[in-house]
Amino acid sequence: MSLIDLLVFNALFETPSNTGSNRCLGKRPSFNDPYSWLTYDEVDERIRAIGSALSEIVELKHDCENFVGIYAPNSPELHSSLNPTISSTIQWVIMQHACAAYSYTIVPLYPTLGDEALQHILSQTKMNCVLCASGREALHLMDKFESSLEILIIIANDSKFEEVKSRYSSKVSIYLFEELMVISAYLPIHFLIVRKERIFQIS
Repeated sequence: MSLIDLLVFNALFETPSNTGSNRCLGKRPSFNDPYSWLTYDEVDERIRAIGSALSEIVELKHDCENFVGIYAPNSPELHSSLNPTISSTIQWVIMQHACAAYSYTIVPLYPTLGDEALQHILSQTKMNCVLCASGREALHLMDKFESSLEILIIIANDSKFEEVKSRYSSKVSIYLFEELMVISAYLPIHFLIVRKERIFQIS
């Protein structure tokens, strides 16, 4: 198997069972609820759309790694403990694979690391874009840390999102995650520009 075959995006889609209308990505509101599913085609469409939008709003540098932070829970258990009204698992996975497919390196920002570690990560990577579960996470980033942030992508459209816009729209560009789907509708879907030597994730 060649290196290109080992790329994350290829591994997700390039096997016979990982196609078309087969189930790919599921979620449920609680442990007692049934799963709702996205098919491989639907996941592929979202990955390409989000990747296209990222390529438009986040400058892709070719002489260094291009870091995108994810400041959001990545499991249902964390949703219920941190904020039961917000589910970010689907968007987490879509963003993860969109970054893998379009030559961005993801950097998870876990609250459990503490503020000192988060400041170190922001300073070392000089990331300019972060996906946040809600306005609460976005406000924490903007209020507490020195950073190179220029773009915030927020999953939940709630009152905290409006607060982020009112306080920080003059300093950073702010998007809802679903807005990226709209942005991509007005753009040609870019060809995948994966570099096989690129780092997938720093944890």
